[in-house]
Amino acid sequence: MNQINSIGQALNEFKLANKEVIATADNYSQIQYLLASFADKVYLDPQGLVYLQGFSVYRLYFKELLDNLLITPHIFKVGTFKSFVEPFTENKMSDASKLANSHWLDQLWQGYINTVLERLSTYKH
Repeated sequence: MNQINSIGQALNEFKLANKEVIATADNYSQIQYLLASFADKVYLDPQGLVYLQGFSVYRLYFKELLDNLLITPHIFKVGTFKSFVEPFTENKMSDASKLANSHWLDQLWQGYINTVLERLSTYKH
């Protein structure tokens, strides 16, 4: 998203020269729609769609593999919110890790929504 916002800022600078930016697509992915929101006009094919799925985290967990290979990792962990070693000690995400991830993912999604809404509110109808 940082790269898209940087490109969007460059589009804003381009528009300062009284140039119009137009976005057009058959479909928009989440990132494409974020970039399109920096345009003066956004066009979408009448049969097209905007696919917004939000953000998520997926990690691979190796505990079962390590158990099958008879490998015992020696890990020292202090505290509840220490998810770095979870892939080696668990088969799924812990509740503490889910809570921590949902916190920053919610903030990221809210930032996406705020950016798009801010940009869309500047459209000339």
